[in-house]
Amino acid sequence: MLVKLGADLSMIFGTPVLVRKAFLDPVATAGLERAVRARAAAEQGVRVSNVGGWQSRADLFDWPEVDVGKLGEAIDLAVRQFVSLGRSAQKDPGGLKLWKAGWANINRAGDYNILHNHPGQDLAGVFYVKASANCGGQLELRDPRPAAAYCNFPKLFSADPLQITPEAGMLVMFPSWIEHMVHPHRGVEDRISLAINIKLMDFSG
Repeated sequence: MLVKLGADLSMIFGTPVLVRKAFLDPVATAGLERAVRARAAAEQGVRVSNVGGWQSRADLFDWPEVDVGKLGEAIDLAVRQFVSLGRSAQKDPGGLKLWKAGWANINRAGDYNILHNHPGQDLAGVFYVKASANCGGQLELRDPRPAAAYCNFPKLFSADPLQITPEAGMLVMFPSWIEHMVHPHRGVEDRISLAINIKLMDFSG
């Protein structure tokens, strides 16, 4: 997509990222924390990209809790806004069809996620249910243009990784092919997040 910055200056190959604080109301977020802790107490976790910690199966949106439904509805709206970036009102995907899956993560001191992406999906997201300041656990997004680092001054083309510090109630969304990792959690209290995969079933952008 060509993004005009001025009369004779444009940007190409831009990669959108959504970072929205206070994505859900605190009551719903607290309800999600209870749901995750109840599931973690009842089920053994799985291992995918996580080193340590507990991760649920990818059946989050099948959970019966009302607050999970609220999250799903909010995610649907955020996806429509995300894919509308830079498009005219005539192409507003208000009736966009999508499929999503999610899973819960509980990270304790020293737990982290290795570098990975989400093949076969279109968007990836993470909603932070519980996070404390200055406790590590940054989400790191890597530049998808490896050749940008070959420049004599990589900072000129923003080739450095982007690190996002988690906050309770924050949603981060980005293209699923972006390589990303999670730095080790350094807090005494658990950090709880919900990871989300999104596949567009019908998109005529």
